[in-house]
Amino acid sequence: MPFMYHCHILSHEDMGMMGQFIVGPAASIATENAAQTHLHVAPTLLAGNAGRLVITADNGWEPLHLQGYDQSGRLLFDESGVDHLDAYRLSTGLNYLYITTAQGTAVFQITKTN
Repeated sequence: MPFMYHCHILSHEDMGMMGQFIVGPAASIATENAAQTHLHVAPTLLAGNAGRLVITADNGWEPLHLQGYDQSGRLLFDESGVDHLDAYRLSTGLNYLYITTAQGTAVFQITKTN
Protein backbone atom coordinates (compact mmCIF):
# COMPACT_ATOMS: atom_id res chain seq x y z
CA MET A 1 0.00 0.00 0.00
CA PRO A 2 1.52 3.39 -0.95
CA PHE A 3 1.87 6.16 1.62
CA MET A 4 1.56 9.83 0.70
CA TYR A 5 3.67 12.78 1.77
CA HIS A 6 3.20 16.51 1.29
CA CYS A 7 5.91 19.17 1.32
CA HIS A 8 5.51 22.86 2.19
CA ILE A 9 8.78 24.06 0.63
CA LEU A 10 7.75 26.49 -2.07
CA SER A 11 10.75 25.73 -4.29
CA HIS A 12 9.33 22.20 -4.70
CA GLU A 13 6.11 23.57 -6.21
CA ASP A 14 6.71 22.35 -9.76
CA MET A 15 8.20 18.94 -8.96
CA GLY A 16 7.67 17.17 -5.70
CA MET A 17 5.27 18.90 -3.33
CA MET A 18 3.34 15.66 -3.17
CA GLY A 19 4.50 12.12 -3.67
CA GLN A 20 4.13 8.60 -2.50
CA PHE A 21 6.36 5.84 -1.23
CA ILE A 22 6.01 2.16 -0.47
CA VAL A 23 7.40 0.46 2.60
CA GLY A 24 8.62 -3.02 1.80
CA PRO A 25 9.85 -5.88 3.95
CA ALA A 26 13.16 -5.38 5.70
CA ALA A 27 16.12 -6.69 3.74
CA SER A 28 18.84 -8.73 5.32
CA ILE A 29 22.01 -6.63 5.46
CA ALA A 30 24.18 -9.66 4.77
CA THR A 31 22.17 -10.64 1.69
CA GLU A 32 22.06 -7.08 0.38
CA ASN A 33 25.82 -6.64 0.81
CA ALA A 34 26.46 -9.96 -0.94
CA ALA A 35 24.25 -8.98 -3.87
CA GLN A 36 26.02 -5.62 -4.08
CA THR A 37 29.39 -7.35 -4.58
CA HIS A 38 28.11 -9.76 -7.26
CA LEU A 39 26.21 -7.22 -9.38
CA HIS A 40 27.78 -4.41 -11.38
CA VAL A 41 26.08 -1.39 -12.95
CA ALA A 42 27.95 0.94 -15.30
CA PRO A 43 28.03 3.82 -15.71
CA THR A 44 26.58 5.32 -12.50
CA LEU A 45 26.78 8.86 -13.91
CA LEU A 46 24.81 9.59 -17.08
CA ALA A 47 24.80 12.81 -19.10
CA GLY A 48 21.48 13.33 -20.88
CA ASN A 49 19.17 10.76 -22.45
CA ALA A 50 21.56 9.13 -24.92
CA GLY A 51 23.39 6.75 -22.57
CA ARG A 52 22.65 3.23 -21.46
CA LEU A 53 23.23 1.43 -18.17
CA VAL A 54 24.55 -2.11 -18.44
CA ILE A 55 23.98 -4.59 -15.63
CA THR A 56 26.44 -7.46 -15.34
CA ALA A 57 26.41 -10.22 -12.75
CA ASP A 58 28.57 -13.02 -11.47
CA ASN A 59 27.37 -16.53 -12.28
CA GLY A 60 24.22 -17.34 -10.26
CA TRP A 61 23.48 -13.67 -9.51
CA GLU A 62 21.67 -12.79 -12.74
CA PRO A 63 19.06 -10.00 -12.39
CA LEU A 64 15.48 -11.28 -12.16
CA HIS A 65 13.69 -8.04 -11.40
CA LEU A 66 14.51 -4.35 -11.76
CA GLN A 67 12.81 -1.35 -10.14
CA GLY A 68 13.79 2.28 -10.52
CA TYR A 69 12.80 5.21 -8.30
CA ASP A 70 13.55 8.91 -8.57
CA GLN A 71 14.77 11.02 -5.66
CA SER A 72 11.16 11.68 -4.59
CA GLY A 73 10.44 7.96 -4.29
CA ARG A 74 8.31 7.87 -7.43
CA LEU A 75 8.38 4.51 -9.21
CA LEU A 76 9.81 4.99 -12.72
CA PHE A 77 9.73 1.37 -13.93
CA ASP A 78 9.19 -2.15 -12.66
CA GLU A 79 10.40 -4.88 -15.02
CA SER A 80 11.64 -8.45 -15.11
CA GLY A 81 14.44 -10.04 -17.13
CA VAL A 82 16.37 -6.82 -17.86
CA ASP A 83 20.16 -6.53 -18.24
CA HIS A 84 20.34 -2.93 -19.50
CA LEU A 85 18.45 0.33 -19.14
CA ASP A 86 18.28 3.32 -21.48
CA ALA A 87 19.03 6.67 -19.82
CA TYR A 88 15.81 8.32 -21.01
CA ARG A 89 13.92 6.10 -18.52
CA LEU A 90 15.60 7.82 -15.56
CA SER A 91 14.82 11.21 -14.03
CA THR A 92 17.34 14.04 -13.97
CA GLY A 93 19.08 13.95 -10.59
CA LEU A 94 19.48 11.02 -8.24
CA ASN A 95 17.83 7.67 -9.05
CA TYR A 96 17.74 4.42 -7.10
CA LEU A 97 17.97 1.12 -8.93
CA TYR A 98 16.80 -1.99 -7.04
CA ILE A 99 18.06 -5.20 -8.65
CA THR A 100 16.61 -8.45 -7.34
CA THR A 101 18.33 -11.79 -7.96
CA ALA A 102 17.63 -15.30 -6.72
CA GLN A 103 20.28 -14.66 -4.06
CA GLY A 104 19.27 -11.20 -2.80
CA THR A 105 18.64 -7.56 -3.68
CA ALA A 106 21.13 -4.76 -4.34
CA VAL A 107 20.50 -1.02 -4.49
CA PHE A 108 22.53 1.28 -6.74
CA GLN A 109 22.47 5.07 -6.92
CA ILE A 110 22.51 6.44 -10.47
CA THR A 111 22.94 10.15 -11.19
CA LYS A 112 21.64 11.65 -14.42
CA THR A 113 22.51 15.18 -15.55
CA ASN A 114 20.92 17.26 -18.30
